[in-house]
Amino acid sequence: MIRRVATVVAVTWLAASVWGASAQGASDDDTFLASILQIEFDQHLGEDTGLEVDPARELTVDRCEAVLRELRPGAVSVFAVGHEGWARIFNTTLPPHPALSKDTLAVWREACSRTGTPMYVYISSLINYKLNREHPEYARQFSNGGVAPQRLDHNSDYVDKVLIPFIETILQRYHPEGLWLDGDFWSIFPSWNPASVRLFKQQTGLDAPRDFGHKNFPAFWRFTLDSHAEYLGRLTNAIRARDPNCVFAVNGAFTLRHPRVPPAYIGRTSLDPPTFFGLSAGCLEARYGNAHPATPLDIVISGFVEPEGAPYPYPKTAVQLAQEAATVLANGGHLKVYVNLSADGRIDAGDVRRVREAIREFCRPRQECFGPSASVPDIAILHTRALRPHASIG
Repeated sequence: MIRRVATVVAVTWLAASVWGASAQGASDDDTFLASILQIEFDQHLGEDTGLEVDPARELTVDRCEAVLRELRPGAVSVFAVGHEGWARIFNTTLPPHPALSKDTLAVWREACSRTGTPMYVYISSLINYKLNREHPEYARQFSNGGVAPQRLDHNSDYVDKVLIPFIETILQRYHPEGLWLDGDFWSIFPSWNPASVRLFKQQTGLDAPRDFGHKNFPAFWRFTLDSHAEYLGRLTNAIRARDPNCVFAVNGAFTLRHPRVPPAYIGRTSLDPPTFFGLSAGCLEARYGNAHPATPLDIVISGFVEPEGAPYPYPKTAVQLAQEAATVLANGGHLKVYVNLSADGRIDAGDVRRVREAIREFCRPRQECFGPSASVPDIAILHTRALRPHASIG
């Protein structure tokens, strides 16, 4: 592990202490940027607040094109629906935002076509505040029958009646190069929605346990993970039927937090660490979660920092972005930097400048620091079930 650690320490120190120094051998070739950088334009809105503000008012093709030309990413991820549940496109499956004036994916599709930038579509798949509240039959449920706030059950009718038709509309209308599901794997936990309880009984012959200490609870946990994998397989079939070449990624799935081998249908793996310790979490995920070379790993770096307990987030400096990016790249990961859009769709020029300085102007000229490093395999210590009774449920 010495070679990898040495590279990480050197590159992180470089980002912190040599900021602004001239780099030798800088090239105009953007192949490196395209290979390591994606940008996500994030726009989570309130479910019941700010509904009079048009989320696409300031979004134009020319403005999007200018940003893509300035940052030159290998791909861009843009919102179709956020956690709150308002769609950014006109459709008949999920309710469009009441003030929406234009189809935001159509805007981005044109900008991406002009610049040759692959477009990934962001979908909050298993977190939807609005559907959770209005359709409790779709919601994850607690063992006492209460509805789990915000979360949707992947075994409920929501998948066939809402999610798959919404995805099919996007594929047919916009022909994106990829789909990125968020609010998905990292949002799940055992659900006592009748659909999940019935399926558990059908597959195992067991009744769903109501108590975490019940002897059947490890089996119920395994069922939660296994049925989620089956759900992803159903989504894959729907996607492949429309576009066999569409790249499919699920935030948090098949990463260090979900140590299963990525199935063949997963085109990329990704994880967005909590913003208040992005540097350490991104480093660990890139180091240990990047074990499958055939499936590129994207570490999502936020353009803002949100210290634990702070009342509001504030923008990261270019130096901090460079430190996080250099650490991830030195460990063999790829970058996905997410930048907040304002409630009216405005892209902040300061956010774009900081990303440009951190990635394009700092990391690209020093790309030789990231290529030669190689990981040394580590030794794993496996604990027996006698020591950890529930070790097998993850």
